[in-house]
Formats: sequence, C-alpha cells, structure tokens
Amino acid sequence: MSHLFPSLLLIATGGLLAVSGISLHAQSADAAPPPARLRWQNSETLPGEMVGATETTVRWKSPLFQEPVDVAWWFLRRMDRTLPAVPVADSFTVSLRDGSQLHGNLVSISNEAVTLASTRHGEVSLKRSEVLNLRRLKGNDLLWSGPVGDSGWKLEKQQSAAGNSGNQPPAIVLQLLPGPGGALVLPYWNRLVSLTQKLPEKVEVAFKVRSTQRPEFQLRFRNFRVETWGRELVVVSGDQYKSLRMIDEAERELGLRVRWDETTGKGQAYAGNGEPMSEWTFDPDKSSRDDKIQLKGRGRDLTLEQLTFQEWRESAPPRHDPHQVHLELADGRVVTGAIRSSVGGNIYIEPGEDGPPLAVELANVNAILLSPDRPAVVPAEMLLTYADGTQLRGRIDSVKDGQALLKTSFSSGPLPTRTDALRQVLLDVKRPEGVPAELPFAQMDKLVVQGTSLHGRFMPAGDAAVRWLLVGAEQPCTPVSEAAVEITQVVPAALPAAIKDPPSLFYTRAGDVIPGRLISLDATGVELESSITTARRLPGGSLAAVQFQAAASADVTSFLDAGWQIVKGSDKTVKRTEKNIELPVGSGVAHWSAMQSSEVKFNITSTNYSTFRLTFFATGGEDKNCMRFIVANFGSQIYTGTEAEDGQLGDRNQLPGTGGKPVPVRLVIQEKAVEIFINGSKQHRFTVDATRRPGTGLIIEPCSVWGNEATAVKLADFSSRAAPGSPGLPAVTAEARTQALSVPRFRKEHPPRHVLIAANGDVLRGEIEAATATHLGFRSGLETLKVPRDRVKAAVWLQPPGGTNEGFDGDRRAELPALDRMTSRRVNYSSATLSTLINVLKAEVTDVKFQLPEKKDGRSFKFQFGVQTVREALDQICALVGYRYRIEPGNVVVIESPPPVQPDMVLRAYWLRPHALGKADSTQKLLTSLKLEFPPGSSVSWNPAAGLLTMTNNAVNHDRLKELAKEKWGGVLGTPHPLAPVV
Repeated sequence: MSHLFPSLLLIATGGLLAVSGISLHAQSADAAPPPARLRWQNSETLPGEMVGATETTVRWKSPLFQEPVDVAWWFLRRMDRTLPAVPVADSFTVSLRDGSQLHGNLVSISNEAVTLASTRHGEVSLKRSEVLNLRRLKGNDLLWSGPVGDSGWKLEKQQSAAGNSGNQPPAIVLQLLPGPGGALVLPYWNRLVSLTQKLPEKVEVAFKVRSTQRPEFQLRFRNFRVETWGRELVVVSGDQYKSLRMIDEAERELGLRVRWDETTGKGQAYAGNGEPMSEWTFDPDKSSRDDKIQLKGRGRDLTLEQLTFQEWRESAPPRHDPHQVHLELADGRVVTGAIRSSVGGNIYIEPGEDGPPLAVELANVNAILLSPDRPAVVPAEMLLTYADGTQLRGRIDSVKDGQALLKTSFSSGPLPTRTDALRQVLLDVKRPEGVPAELPFAQMDKLVVQGTSLHGRFMPAGDAAVRWLLVGAEQPCTPVSEAAVEITQVVPAALPAAIKDPPSLFYTRAGDVIPGRLISLDATGVELESSITTARRLPGGSLAAVQFQAAASADVTSFLDAGWQIVKGSDKTVKRTEKNIELPVGSGVAHWSAMQSSEVKFNITSTNYSTFRLTFFATGGEDKNCMRFIVANFGSQIYTGTEAEDGQLGDRNQLPGTGGKPVPVRLVIQEKAVEIFINGSKQHRFTVDATRRPGTGLIIEPCSVWGNEATAVKLADFSSRAAPGSPGLPAVTAEARTQALSVPRFRKEHPPRHVLIAANGDVLRGEIEAATATHLGFRSGLETLKVPRDRVKAAVWLQPPGGTNEGFDGDRRAELPALDRMTSRRVNYSSATLSTLINVLKAEVTDVKFQLPEKKDGRSFKFQFGVQTVREALDQICALVGYRYRIEPGNVVVIESPPPVQPDMVLRAYWLRPHALGKADSTQKLLTSLKLEFPPGSSVSWNPAAGLLTMTNNAVNHDRLKELAKEKWGGVLGTPHPLAPVV
C-alpha cells in the first residue's frame, strides 16, 4: 500500500470570527531598519518617520504602507528613533523652570526675555521668568562642560570579581535617561557610564550630584577618584586616600570642587560655595591611564546635575552664596548681584544695592544664574528629546518639512525646532471628551504585515487592495504591494447567534485562509465570493481544502462531551461523569479538538501517588513529533517535565504538593508556544512550532516515571476554552485517516484526489465533479454519488508525499493553462445551441479538443462572449445548460450531463474487510441475491482492495446492508457511515 498525505486534513485555525493567514503578497527582501518607531498606548509599534503633524494628529510614513497615515495623538504613547549623540553647536545651554533644556548663543537679556540665536531653533525669545541659568559649554579655559542629557555618555558593561557580567539594566532600558534641565539620570543600582575626554595633568573639576537617598557614587579620571565609602566622602589615587568629610543621612545633594596636580600629587577640595574642605599630597601615580571619565552610581539612583573640567588656575575658588543670582567668570571669580541686561557683548549686573551696574564682557562669562531654583518636572503633553541633549516640554502645534512648532510655557509664541536630531517624543495627550476609548484587542481585527502586528479594522473597498484602519487613524491605508499580509477579522460576540449561514473557508497551499461564499465547485477548482479579495476563482492546484459553513468551535466543559474517545480500555474500565474521570493503569482518553483552544484546565484529585502523561496536539496516528508531558504527583512534591528516555523527565521542575487538596493544572495555548501552570504557578513554557503541532488533540493516560509503579489517575473539572474565532473541526480518527489515505498498488497511478469529511469525522475519498447549493457530485470508485452539502464539513485536496508524482498528472491536466487565455472576440447570441457556443471556444483555443455528449442537445440559449477567459466562458456555458465538464489526457474537454439521482436516496459508505464481497463487477448481483433491492436512481460501488463500499439507496436497504455486514462479513470496520447523519 502507498499513502497520500492531505495538505490539510484537519482544518487549521480561522473561521466565523477569524480569518488567519491571508498572505496576499510575497515576502519582500530584508530592508534596512527604519529610522523611527511609533508606539501606541496598546504597546503596538509601527516603523517609519514623522513627515507632518497638527495639534491633533501626527502624519506617519511607514515602509509597510503605501501612503502616510494620520493618527490622533491621544492614542499614542511615544515615538523613538535610534540616533547617535551629536555635539552641541552653540556656546551656551539653557535650563528652564519646567525641566526643558535648549542650546544657543546669548543675544540679549531684558527684564522680560532672554533672546538666543540657536542653531536648532533660530532666533528665539524666552520668558526670563522661566529661565533658570545659562552655562557655557565651550570656550575660555573649559575642557568639558555638561551634562547635556546623555549626549556623549556611554553605558558601560561591568564585570564582577569572577569576570562575569554584573547586573545589567532591564532590557527595556535602551539608553540613559535625560533628566530635568539636561541632567544625566542613572535610575538603577550600580550603573557605570563614561565619556571620552583628554585631560591635562593639572585640572580643576566641579560637580554636583543628587539622589533620592544619601548619595553614593564614584567619579574617576586620570587614575584619580572622588567616591563615597559608606557615609564617608574620600579622594583616592592608587592605594592612597584622603577623607574629606562625613555625609549626613538626610543629605540628598552633594556639590564639590577639586583641584588636582598629578605631577606633584597635590590637591585641594572645596565645597560648592567655595569653602575650603581639605588638601593632600599623594605620591605621584606612574601607572598607565586612559582618557575616560567614569561616573558610577552605587546607590538606588544618581542624578548628575553639573560636571565641569577646566584648566588649572593659580587662584583658589572664591567663597560665594550659590543660591543667589550671580555670574561665574572664566578667571574663577563669582560676581553676585542683580543681572539687569545684556547689551553689545556686555552683561550688566548690580553687585550691591547702591553701586552702579558693573559691565562684564560676555566672552568672559562661564555661567549665568538667573534663579537659584532647580528645574522641576512639570507635567506636559509632550516631551521631545534630541541627540544633542535638547529637551522640550509642551505640545506640537505643527510639523512640516522637518520643522516643528511647539507650544511651550517658556516662549511667548510657538517655538520653532528642527526635527533632524529628534530622538524621542513622549506623549501624555488626554483624550478629548466625547471621543470613544480604544476597543480591547479581542474586539478588533488584527493585521500582520512583514512581522509587525497591528490591531484596527479591516476596510474592504471592493478592489484588490487591502484597506486597513489603524487605531486612532482618520483614513484607512494600504500595505505596500510586496508585503506579506495576514489578517484576522473579528465580529461582535453577539453576532454569531444571529448568523444562520456562516461563511466557508478556502485554504490554499500557500497557507492563506480566505472566508467567502461558495458559488461553484468542480474538479478544476472553486468559484467564490469574498469581501477580502476580488479573485472569484481558485484553481484546484492551489487549493488545500474548503471548510463549509465554518461555525465557531464550542467550549468543552465535561468529560462526557461527545468529542472524548477512549483510546485505551473501555467504558467498563474508564469511569467518568460530567465532572470526574478515573483512568486505571493501561487506559487512556483523548479529545481530538481540545488543543484547538486558548486554555485547557483540570484538577488532579488523586489522593495518593499518581503519574500521567499529556500528549499535546495529537492526531490519533503515530504522532512521533508531538510533545509528551509528564505530571508526577508524589504527595509532598509534584514533579513536571517532558517525557525523556528511560522513564526520565526533561526540563524538570519541582514544586511543593498541596497536602491532599486538588492540584489545578492549566495549559495556556499560544500561536507558537504552550505555557503550563501547576497550582497557579507557571512551571514551563515550551516553543511548539508547526512540525510539533500535527493535530488538535489532547491524550491523557496513566504512566510511570523513574521506575515507579504506574497507578490510577483521578481528574476533575475539565474545561477547554475555544480560541476566539476558531472554527469547529471534525475529529478524524487515525483509522479513518489511514483508510482514506491508503491506496492499493494497482491504483497508485490513479489515486483519489479529494477527501470529504463529515461532521462526525467520517471520511469518503474520490473526486469532486460538481457542486450545487444543496449537493456535491462526487465520484467514488465507479459511481458518481450525490452527497448532501449539509452533511459535509470539509473537502480536502490530496497530494502525494513530496508534492507530486505521475499519479497526479490528472490534476495538472485539469488546470489546462490554455483555458485561461482571454477570448479575442465579442459576440452576442440571442439564440444559440450548445454546439454553436462550443464551436466559438474551439476557434479560440485550437490546441484543445471539445467532446460533446452523444445525445444531441437541441435547446437554444442566450449568451455573450467578451472580456472573459475561455475557462470562464466554459463555466458559464455549462452552468447555463446544466451540464458539467472534465479534462482528459490529450487536452480533451469532455462535456457531459450529470446522472440523475432520486431525491429520496441517501449516500452512505462502509469500510469492510478487503475482498469481503468478491469481485467488483458482481457486487450488485450478490446484494440482490441477499434480498437487498436497487430501485431506480440507486447504485453501488465496491473497491475490493481498499474494502470501501459506497451505496446510494433508501433507508430500508441501508439498514439491510448493515445487517448483512454484521451477519456475513464480520461487521463494518473502522468508521462506518461516512457522510451519514450523526445518530
């Protein structure tokens, strides 16, 4: 015997509530990563770039869609773009009261405004009341001044003493965090960051750090360190150190100035107000050094608010009050007073109440403190961060041609800003009143395009393009033509009850699943009507299966559900009720659609030692690739894992027992994985690809592990919750499938092409010849049978192992590419015979022969040729005259009338022992001699080698045949009554 394998014997997921796997286009080649990613409030993302915006929407151009899409801001969470840090082009950085930071060159200061000439913003006027300070970033004797967010800093991977990587930031943290006013935030324990800056041997450094607890940190440069040892603040070089002071437990902010001469080993430390703290002399350190400046946060968090390196100055820092308005000059002096204005390159400051204003050249100013307040994180609808450290809080008013206008609290009018170095936009835009909230995923359609999943709404437009309405979008958009597209449609939960005629599902060999209405079906393919595609015909060579009226599958809530089968043992040994089941050693039960669900639950109620095996995604056949999972309840401990050789457990987990109480078991079934929960705790997660999911069945059976004796198992409260939108699948047993797919050697060259599956899992093989709204014309053996459509749940197109062989040449001939040529003429017949119409087709395809029925048909018909293929015209002609056609070797199209079948006749098929009835040509004579009648319209077909008997007859003679099978031929084998009603 040889075997055929169906491309789809048990129909895959999808159905009344879902359309899975609609691949409308081929997968494109790998493209370069997109420059940015838009993230919704529901955490879904879309690659692309911002090409425009208004106060209410952002216009997003994605490589996955043909046109830009406008999305409302309040449905979005953030926009991210991975960009390297870029240097600041301007001389000053400005910290603002709301936590913003921007850069520019100072133009003027007045009582109301601070005016800047900025590379990023142009000339802008800022409200003076909102400006806290300006710090010089370059010029004078400055070596490095900052921070400006995370610009220039790098997060270092640390090594433990054993050489292994230490604790690293969570995977969600992709970069350092810019803090208010441009501060650098290290929000986790033991973070280490660095920047590269060449420093001289004699250098001065000023820094200020802050923490939510007592600051704990280390600052290192040129083999010199300032760090905390518990509460003690010290300076260190090599193995030499000097204690500076103790840090109070209530302190949250720490500022320090350090002067260090590496050549002499001399140094001094000053408080942030210039108060001397300590001085020291270390032996010079001659060891090697690098150009890295490193900062490590040793506590819960650390914020770097100021860090400045500058050339060594001969004079020590002066004492001053850092909380008063002042100027810091390049020579180290601090001038305190009221800053009046900045005019003509000078800044005017009043050092005292009665003294005249003092003019200070702006070129000699390193810092301007206008307010001693610290930047605060003021809630804003949007936070824009840039690769140069710019931070802007406000609300985007518009974006056009790479330029944004931003409404802020610190500018009188919209602030212009270039978007070329924009890294991130964080959004907190409130949904306007009256605008409905976003629906949950379960109530939205799902689109997968090139691996990106997006929920929204499928918007069919009556053409070949896919229209998709993104969450928050104003208009639908179309995926790019080369994108692989997969759509899952859902409808409201209340709708299925009102649907009397669920759609059919058409499965293709490419993996697509298309919902629609079946118009016609024959050996060459199907004609359909679908809302998601304009294609009306699918050729037989591209079909895998058709599922008729794919109603949603139901939940399983009882051990008495009709889907359960006892695969080992019998009804006498397996004791079960709706709620409980007891499986003795050597028994087993299976539910062939239980794994076609989102969740399976049951309780282990065995009070003593018990071990059982779960076989996932079983078919009832050999199931070699299926996963087998063991649960061993030892009372005080529960062991779980995959079944390995020699009674061992792979991927073993162990958890405490429940003290004799029921043990809950829950399986969460995902698209590519299964999660297993025992007693409410997740114990395993297994990736299960398509090769390990041959079916949808679950088998439960007692077993042994580690050489222990197998014992009975008691389970209770079984439930299998159907996956949303999955169609109910007929469960085909292993015996039925083997019978359907086994081909006698003498039929190897002409195997069956199709299998019909009934609601109860019975199967019938043969060839589909035609279909009407109520019946299928099906040739099985030598007989053409009329099968009621309502008894057929699925039709499967068979293919041989490896996909093709000589026995399937007929399938390729059935396609006959010549019939797909377009007709070249436009002819309108008001009265033409079948012969006249076929002669037109003969003239169109001269390499195809047409064979008409022997009995001449003298009827006349009205028909029009034009804008159609020859195949379409042939289909229309046959439908018009009520005939059918088949394609024979030699490019011959045979047109014939279907045999009449009496309406009271019933088709049934029976598996008997091979050769039980003798030769095929004497079957009807034999059955007639046994008092089985064959009234007009009845027929019988017998395949001796396969043991398949199909008979069209009335109910009385079918009952008589079953009695004869039981009395004379050893009964009916396998699954009797394929395509018969379930009784």
